[in-house]
Amino acid sequence: MIKVINKQDINSSLKTLKGLTFCYLLFEKENVVYVGNSKNIYKRLKEHKYKKEFNSVQLFECKNEFVSKKIERQLIYELTPKYNVYCINKYREPDTNKYSINGSIQKANIILNRKNTVENARD
Repeated sequence: MIKVINKQDINSSLKTLKGLTFCYLLFEKENVVYVGNSKNIYKRLKEHKYKKEFNSVQLFECKNEFVSKKIERQLIYELTPKYNVYCINKYREPDTNKYSINGSIQKANIILNRKNTVENARD
């Protein structure tokens, strides 16, 4: 499941998703400014709502926390969002070949393709 939510709709849209594991991207206009993962997406995004500048969230469900953390790490490495501390500390390249997470990486590629499509449309 992939879902896009506006910042102002976080409270009303996410209460029913408690207990599911998600990887998510915060967007400021068309730029990814933060990548994260959470088992309680409602609580986590509610925290971000008041601490980070963004206008929409794209999230996708992962089968477990291990997979969501691997995807998060890969996306942080690929996108270098400004709010991720990992980027500031020059996070090393993730070893995605070691684990079988291909289905979830395909979902992550959908998000990366969305970013590339938006950038190409501006050119």
